[in-house]
Amino acid sequence: MGLRDHTEAELARKLSRHGSRAEIQAVLADLKARGYLNDQELGYRRALYLRTRKLLGNRRIEHELQRLGLNATMIALTRDRLEDEVPEAVSLQEAVRARVTKGGLPRTRAELKKLFDYAVRLGYPPAAVREVLEPFFASLGWDEAE
Repeated sequence: MGLRDHTEAELARKLSRHGSRAEIQAVLADLKARGYLNDQELGYRRALYLRTRKLLGNRRIEHELQRLGLNATMIALTRDRLEDEVPEAVSLQEAVRARVTKGGLPRTRAELKKLFDYAVRLGYPPAAVREVLEPFFASLGWDEAE
């Protein structure tokens, strides 16, 4: 199965090649009963890793949790729990700081646009990115009318 935890949906998909649907459901129920399978906790640990280590925003984290097979309710609960512990705004500021530390301050509009696009690709809302980058926009004389 690999070295990482798997969601119930992932395990069911992997086990589908090796047994009947009833057998797979029995195995999954046994794993749940023993406490080895907890999608909610796995989703939270994965989201926390993505927020603190990869510095991803809610949109990208939600996409990753969907890919793991978590349902919309679990994803919403996980997002709310994560937001209480590590707010998206704090993570966005850290992502911008890390990028500026690595690549230097944006000196041109093109460099600033690259920084903006990078933060949006990480899953942060464009309005929040614009707000965090406002000092850079102002220093380059780039106002919202342009």
